[in-house]
Amino acid sequence: MDEITNTRQRSDVLHRLAAFLAESGRPHRFVITSRPLPEAELAEFRSRETGLFVLRPFSSDDLYNFAVKWYRARTPDDDPETQEVAALRLTSRMHASGLTSMVRIPLIATMAALLYTADPDAELPGSRAELYRSFVDLLRSGRADEKGSSPQAAWLSGVQERLIEALAGRYMEDADANLVEAANRWAEEHAPRSLSRPVGGWSGRVRDRLIRSGLFGSAAGEVVFLHRSLAEYVAAGPASYRQESWRADVRPGGRRRPAGPRVRRSALPMTVPRRTRHGRRQVPYPRGHGQCW
Repeated sequence: MDEITNTRQRSDVLHRLAAFLAESGRPHRFVITSRPLPEAELAEFRSRETGLFVLRPFSSDDLYNFAVKWYRARTPDDDPETQEVAALRLTSRMHASGLTSMVRIPLIATMAALLYTADPDAELPGSRAELYRSFVDLLRSGRADEKGSSPQAAWLSGVQERLIEALAGRYMEDADANLVEAANRWAEEHAPRSLSRPVGGWSGRVRDRLIRSGLFGSAAGEVVFLHRSLAEYVAAGPASYRQESWRADVRPGGRRRPAGPRVRRSALPMTVPRRTRHGRRQVPYPRGHGQCW
């Protein structure tokens, strides 16, 4: 339900569902899934005989059981002891990489397991952003990059990353947007004038390019992101570029610094000015806290 990003549209869908469920004699049952929503949007369901279930994060035992089942599904010919040893190695690598709190989320645990399975000797990423970056790279590397012999296919291969970033931004604006149509418009606008338009337009070529990128799938005949969080991660790329540009513009003299806030941790207590009713006074700053600027 949360993938209906427009609040008014989402409220309309919830209202229709509540009205449908209020009618007596209906033989249907619904399972409505969503990330957390504002309490007011779910108020109509609270007064009805509806159950509310929260997806429980993995405990340590759950994570181990997940890993065992992971290897049972992937290596069914191995004996149970070998599968359990492999599961212990996987969960130990997750903990050693600092992912303990993040892999409690089943999706994150699955991504980490895929990365580990692809290269057991490599260290797992230590942050959510690095994990998504590595996972996206893994999806892309798993699909052959057939540039093709035509100039149009070669050009699309070269601009694929920019195209996908544009589509991710479009998806975040409107989750119901037709991504093939959006990609077709993007190609029409950005293709060099010297490049002839493909017979039948760009739609067929961009659809094939998106599917082969590894980040998209097909549902009910439409091209869609494999998961909303992948779109969120890819869309954040251009946003971070704009943020860095803004920082450079507002700094005195336009001096550029590395992206993101710089943090310095101090082992010594500090004092900072605090305004009171009687003016300014110095107050202790907690030991070990970071300074951001």
